[in-house]
Amino acid sequence: MGIRGIVLLALLVLSLLLAIAWLNRPSHDGFLADVAVNFASEAFGFVLTVFLVNFLLRRHHHETEGRRVAREMLRDIDHAVWVWLGGKREFGLAEAHALLTQVNDTHHPARFTESMLIAAGSHAANVLRTHPQVMDMQPALRQAFESLIPLAGLRDGRPGETLPPTEIAHILLAAEQPLCAAGRVRPPASALPAPTLDASEKAQRWRHSGEA
Repeated sequence: MGIRGIVLLALLVLSLLLAIAWLNRPSHDGFLADVAVNFASEAFGFVLTVFLVNFLLRRHHHETEGRRVAREMLRDIDHAVWVWLGGKREFGLAEAHALLTQVNDTHHPARFTESMLIAAGSHAANVLRTHPQVMDMQPALRQAFESLIPLAGLRDGRPGETLPPTEIAHILLAAEQPLCAAGRVRPPASALPAPTLDASEKAQRWRHSGEA
C-alpha cells in the first residue's frame, strides 16, 4: 500500500471514530467543539507519524537496494577481470585490484571478454535508468555507475578498434571505491603481492569456457 493509501485509510479510521463519538455524544454543550479539536489533533499526529514511518521505510529500502546493486556490480567486475587477467576463481577485490594496476596496452581482452565488459557497462546504464531514487540518495554510487557506462561503447569505434586496455582498467579502478562504500564491502588493501597476470587469448578462453 502506498503512502496515499495509508493516509486515506488513516482518515477513514478517524472519521469512523468521529462518527461513533457523535452517536454516543453526551448532551452537554461544547461537545462538538471538543470532538473537532480532538479529531484534528489525532488526525494530524497520525498522518505525521505515517509520513515519518513511510519516509524511514523508503530510505531503508533505497539504501538496501543501493547495497544490492553495488555488490552485484562488484561481482560482475570481479568475474570479468578474472576471465581477462587471471588469478584465483573466487570473489577477491584485492586480487582484481592488483591485476588491474598491472595492465598495459598489450593486455587486450578477447572478444568474449569484451562482451562481458560491454554487458557490465550496459547493466550500469540500466541501473541508473531504473533506480533514480537510489542514485539520488547516494551520489557516489551514481558516479560509480556513470563511470562504467563507457564500457558499453567498447566497440563503438571503427571495426577492429576498441578502448585501450589501460583505459578499461582505469574505468574499472575508478568505480571500485564508491562501489565498495555503497555495498559496504571492505575496499582492497593497496599493499598486496602482485598476482601472476596472464591475458593471453588461450588463457582467457580456458577461464571463460574451459576450452584449451
